[in-house]
Amino acid sequence: MVAARSASGQVAVGADQVLTEYAHLIRGKSLALVTNHGGVLADGTHLADALIRHKDARLKVLFGMEHDIRSNDYSLPRDPERVIDQATGLPKYNLYGEHHKPTVDSLAGVDVIVFDIQEVGARWVRHLSSKAASATRENARPHRGSAPYERRNRFMANRRLRAALVASCIGWQALGAQQPDGAAHAPIRVVVARLTHDHVGRVWSVPHPDVEIVGVYEPNAALVDRLTARFGFKRSIVYSDMKKMLDVVKPDAVVAFGSIYEHLEVVEAAAPRGIHVMVEKPLAVSNEHARRIATLAKRYKIHVLTNYETTWYPSMEAAHQLVQGDSVIGPLRKLVVHDGHQGPKEIGVSSEFLEWLTDPVKNGGGALIDFGCYGANLVTWLMNGQLPLTVTAVTQQIKPSIYPKVDDEATIVLTYPHTQAIIQASWNWPMGRKDIEAYGAKGYLIAPNATSLRLRRGELVAEESIKPAPRSAPSENEFQFLAAVVRGRYVPTETDLSSLTNNVTVVRILDAARRSASSGRTVTPD
Repeated sequence: MVAARSASGQVAVGADQVLTEYAHLIRGKSLALVTNHGGVLADGTHLADALIRHKDARLKVLFGMEHDIRSNDYSLPRDPERVIDQATGLPKYNLYGEHHKPTVDSLAGVDVIVFDIQEVGARWVRHLSSKAASATRENARPHRGSAPYERRNRFMANRRLRAALVASCIGWQALGAQQPDGAAHAPIRVVVARLTHDHVGRVWSVPHPDVEIVGVYEPNAALVDRLTARFGFKRSIVYSDMKKMLDVVKPDAVVAFGSIYEHLEVVEAAAPRGIHVMVEKPLAVSNEHARRIATLAKRYKIHVLTNYETTWYPSMEAAHQLVQGDSVIGPLRKLVVHDGHQGPKEIGVSSEFLEWLTDPVKNGGGALIDFGCYGANLVTWLMNGQLPLTVTAVTQQIKPSIYPKVDDEATIVLTYPHTQAIIQASWNWPMGRKDIEAYGAKGYLIAPNATSLRLRRGELVAEESIKPAPRSAPSENEFQFLAAVVRGRYVPTETDLSSLTNNVTVVRILDAARRSASSGRTVTPD
């Protein structure tokens, strides 16, 4: 993390971003902090003091670099091996003594190491690689990333500690400067697998400086002709054989814009080649496909991300923050999610898209899959990854003359120990909508669109309107996020909206919903 400018134009140092933009990395975690006197927020508060007061994280131990973490008076004697930090009451270890790295005992119970050495120049890299990092690196599981970040990524996924290392320093830019050929800022090389999903237009319709499209796999020549004319990409980068394209182009990532059934085929081709994958929602057509994808991702150590439009809504991110921890609306009791439109044929999707979208094999279903996945994804996120206890679904064919093979209307009810969620998915609404309602024990929160929120904190309190802050890097859009993950700058957590774990759960919910609708019974997810 590097210094960034906030909406007000003020510089936000890395330490501030740990508590704001990257707060999800420490939420619910036990922390160790490696820092010095420079580890302060923009308002002068030392990061140790801010973390000890953090309501959603637990600071357990401090590590210093020879001298007191709060002073730059080097005339004072060196710290002893282990002392108590008077302000926090926590143990503090000196990494310049007998132990030049955290011991297993000193890191007992730690989930995340926050590394905050803010210095001019690149001397902090020595601390990062030879001291704090080495404690996790020795038992690390390799994590594929771009070569300049490989050392850092290896110790970010430690088997013993399950620790993420949050590097918060101005000097991070120095590491980028050491990389050859400007690799820190060069776009990642991406190929597109199929063009039959109409959302593929987002690849070329707006600029994406973080990615370079270097190949397209599409065997339908007529479709290629139409889209090259529309979007202007070169016919020379198009391949009719996906595996050949991957071998020739050697991309960093594949983005899949074909049928949901084809997602497994894309992962089967990309994973053995060590190539990351991002698919359009949902992850897979069935539990069998989802589990196979997860197995391949784990075996070949790649990321498989799932993209939803709602993932990048400022309103959804703000809603998630407000219902976590000591929620302003109290413990969640009911969630209601609405996603749908007039119907794919009615809104004029392409013939190629309509062909597989209305096929029960290629799409896995109709509106239940196409729009029910949004709700399953958001509810799983808001419920911190919990799998529902039961799933009850009702589907209908309100327009069988248009959609004879699949449902066009679906309602899914999920139950949790203390919460109920209702997901409404439709190809019959008079207009498109993607919104969510969250009801807590004390109040409610409604996100009616991408950019606004309505909040009521209690019965005697009037409803208030909230303008969510715009999304910031690396989560402004799916391609920026993909580039950050591929470069190793962001490691998705299991509960992230795009994560493989979240989206395997989504498929389990959708699979259970299909079984429930077919049998007319309430079922439990497999």
